[in-house]
Amino acid sequence: KEDSMSEDKTQAVTETVSESPATETTQNSSNEQYIAESKKYRKRAQDAETRLAKLEKNLAKAETDKLKEKENFNHIMKKYKVNDAWGVVDIFEKTIAAYAGSKYAVSVDNCTNGLFLCLKYLNARDTVILPSKTWISVPCAIIHAGCKIQFEDREWSGAYQLKPYPIYDGAVRMKKGMYKPNTFHCLSFHIRKHIPIGKGGMILTDDKDAYDWFRTVRYEGRTMGPDGINYLLYKEDPIDSMGWNMYMTPEQAARGLELFEKLSDDNPDQESSGTCKDLSKLTIYGSMKEEK
Repeated sequence: KEDSMSEDKTQAVTETVSESPATETTQNSSNEQYIAESKKYRKRAQDAETRLAKLEKNLAKAETDKLKEKENFNHIMKKYKVNDAWGVVDIFEKTIAAYAGSKYAVSVDNCTNGLFLCLKYLNARDTVILPSKTWISVPCAIIHAGCKIQFEDREWSGAYQLKPYPIYDGAVRMKKGMYKPNTFHCLSFHIRKHIPIGKGGMILTDDKDAYDWFRTVRYEGRTMGPDGINYLLYKEDPIDSMGWNMYMTPEQAARGLELFEKLSDDNPDQESSGTCKDLSKLTIYGSMKEEK
């Protein structure tokens, strides 16, 4: 019996000793997993703190830029002696018209929309012939205006005509006296253009009726007030015409005036037929594209 008890104790001790390594291995594995999870969550927390710090920095910069833009805008208003925001737009338009040689200028949100409005004003229905090498938005604007397109191998620099209409795409030209009488000449103030306000455009014209129509339809059909600069208050505006959202903001116009002061009279054309993609090779225009 004593021998039996001794054997049982020996067996128990042996089993306990044999189980210890397995228990320690399990504990070590659990500890390693816990450490790995802790590192992972710590990394996530650090990444979140970094993103938050970057966001706060960007917000602070945006606020600083906004205050600077407001200061510049107020400076322009005082410099040109205007009392309201639309007065800044009016001054910018008259400044560009005097520089280019046209009677009138109407600011819009980009050159492409300027071309579109010109086609709509002329009630264009004929096929528009344009250079095959130009910017992609031009044939799109022509088609959206209700016309078909026809590409031709035409060399150009700075500006070209949308035949047969007296409309010129002059997005990449900015020269004193560049306007041709009795035409519609569209400009661009894209960030890469001569007056890089970020985004914007302008229509040069000698046509008073077109001038009045452009100013109405660029701003959702809103009615110009008796001073010829400000629009009627929305609640008082009878709104007799439909329009589009294609106006230039006063802040953009103020930036344009600021940059214009540094503009020379004879600036090199920024693009030509030799620097543009050949759009005639695209298949996206379908039945709206006519062949010669």
